[in-house]
Amino acid sequence: MSKHNFYYDESEHSRKINHNTITADNYYDNFIAVVVGWHSKNETELFGRYAAFEEKYKHRQSKGELKSTTIKQGQLKNGFASLNSSNIGLLEDFLSIFYEKTLIYLAVISKVEYLISQLFENYQNTVFADMDAFRYSIVKSLLEYQPKEILEGIFDNTADLLSSLKVFFGNKIEQNKSNIKLKEKENETFKQILILLDDIQTVKTIDWNYDIAFCFYWLKKILV
Repeated sequence: MSKHNFYYDESEHSRKINHNTITADNYYDNFIAVVVGWHSKNETELFGRYAAFEEKYKHRQSKGELKSTTIKQGQLKNGFASLNSSNIGLLEDFLSIFYEKTLIYLAVISKVEYLISQLFENYQNTVFADMDAFRYSIVKSLLEYQPKEILEGIFDNTADLLSSLKVFFGNKIEQNKSNIKLKEKENETFKQILILLDDIQTVKTIDWNYDIAFCFYWLKKILV
């Protein structure tokens, strides 16, 4: 069996996701994990490519290594459009390290979606209800409207989450009546969500689990 070496990193190091986490200035709903790997016989070559990159940008190192702070957050505000030529060159040189001998796995997961989905883990799609669509609509609404009482309930008080969701969607239905022409479709969706929430009997304690980033189906496809 061939030997491969893999290296993992993630975008968020908080081991407990709570209300303080999501109200922080640098909070981003998507959890991003990256795994890079290669056949062990190619490691010396790849390490050499990276060593050359490090040497080229040695003047930008902090405490002997390149850090994420090498590029200031403000320059990434509008993606490549807000980067100067020097930083674009750095990124191009870094990405050129990875080529056909490199395996790359990228996981992008909504934290709120992952937690809300746990409420419906025993519910499957049927001819009468599209559970995937319901989950999507609930998560989209929470991310769009950012209701404080719901976000607090997700992380700090799971027992009250179900009732908080019902109150939130009920209130939104009433608010939307002031502009029903624009919000008619949204109200129909929210009414269906309320029916769904009434069908949930108990809410278990929900939590964040970093294992979701490790979907190794891709490894089987690549390494077989």
